[in-house]
Amino acid sequence: KLLNLFEKRPDFIRDHCGINAVVSDASVDHLPEYCLWLQDRGVRSLALVLLQTTGRGSDWDKDLVDARRVVELFETLIGLIESGQMSTLFIRNITSCLTTFLGLTKGEACYRGVCIASSSFLVLAPDGSYKSCDCSDEEEFLLGGFSDAAMGSHHQKRKAIVSRSIWLGENHPKCKECDIYGFCGGTCAARASTNNNDFYSIDDIECSLFQYLYKRFLVDQASGNS
Repeated sequence: KLLNLFEKRPDFIRDHCGINAVVSDASVDHLPEYCLWLQDRGVRSLALVLLQTTGRGSDWDKDLVDARRVVELFETLIGLIESGQMSTLFIRNITSCLTTFLGLTKGEACYRGVCIASSSFLVLAPDGSYKSCDCSDEEEFLLGGFSDAAMGSHHQKRKAIVSRSIWLGENHPKCKECDIYGFCGGTCAARASTNNNDFYSIDDIECSLFQYLYKRFLVDQASGNS
C-alpha cells in the first residue's frame, strides 16, 4: 500500500505524512533496508515503534522482539548514519534522545521527546473516549469528559506520570542506581504499565535501548566523535 501511495502521491507522502514502522519479530531484521528504501524516495523522518500487546496488537505476543535484537537494530542504524549511507533520513527515536542528551533535559521517555501525555496530548479513541496517550488503554491514561470536575481529573492523571518518574528515580532498584536515569526518566509510562500491568514499573526493552543510546552518546562526545 505504501508503495502505491508513493507512486500516486509522492510529494504528499514526503511532505505531509508522518511515517511509523513497528518493530516486531517479523520486521526487526528488515528495518535497516526499509530505512534506506524510504531515504531513496526522499522521506526525511521515520519513527520506530516497539510492538505492544494492546489494541490491534493484543493477540501478537509471539511477535514481540527481545531487547537484544532491538539494541542490535539501533547499532546497525547508527552504523549506517556514521558510514554516510543514511544521511538524509532522520530516525526520530535517535534524534529525540540526542536532543534530550545535548539539551541536558530530563524526560519521561518517549520517541516524541519528553512525554506529552504528562502535559497536553489528547487522543480521541475510536470508541469515543478520551486518552492522554495513544500507546495505552490502561486506566492511568483514560480521561473523562470536559466538565470542570473531569478537567481536574485530567490534571491529576497527567501529574501522576511526572510523579511516577520521580518515584522510580528514588525507589526503583534499577533507576536509582542508573547513570542515565536523568535522561530517560524511567522509560515510557504507557509501555511499562501495559506490558507489566504495573504503572510504577519500567519497560525492560526500552531500558536496554536507552542504556545503549545514551552511553553511546557519552562515549562519542568524550572521544570527540560527532
